[in-house]
Amino acid sequence: VRQHLVRLRNMALSYVTYGEEVRIDAGEPGTFFMFHSIDRGHTEMRVGCSELVGSARMCTISSATLPLRMRWSANCGHLVLKVERPALERHLGELLSDVVVRPIEFSPELPAKSGPGMGYRRVIDFLSAELERDDTFFVSPLGIHHTEQTLMTLLLTTLPHNYAAALSAQASPAAPRHVVRAEEYIRAHAER
Repeated sequence: VRQHLVRLRNMALSYVTYGEEVRIDAGEPGTFFMFHSIDRGHTEMRVGCSELVGSARMCTISSATLPLRMRWSANCGHLVLKVERPALERHLGELLSDVVVRPIEFSPELPAKSGPGMGYRRVIDFLSAELERDDTFFVSPLGIHHTEQTLMTLLLTTLPHNYAAALSAQASPAAPRHVVRAEEYIRAHAER
């Protein structure tokens, strides 16, 4: 096993490779989430009751409160974002302006080559490249704080999970009065 790791405050980003097939029974992680972006090889995972195969085409996500078992192929290489559960739940509470009472559970599969999965990977690749530099803003205390806030907002607002609908409703404030009047005028005079 080879692992390159950068620890922030409430997150860690690592690149892991295996030389042999590896089986991991993590049980219920309890205190963290893991977002796996696989570059080569594959993994067979069981997250809660879901059986899935992760590859370069499919990211895998484990939730803190769901049992996790993994089997990684010998040639596997993957980038892992580990996020501490208390920090993510606190951030979700701030976004919702409410207390989080149920555990966050992400959908365990995320297509890597399109939509939110592709956007997530671009952000993680950028951050990974920046963290290899000595002169980067992203390792300063302010940089770490803002990077974590941005990543948590990205995860919570773009990836599917059990609070996604509540967040979506929160993000749709009423339009200002002048916009409503303009929309009403357009509808009333559509033929013109």
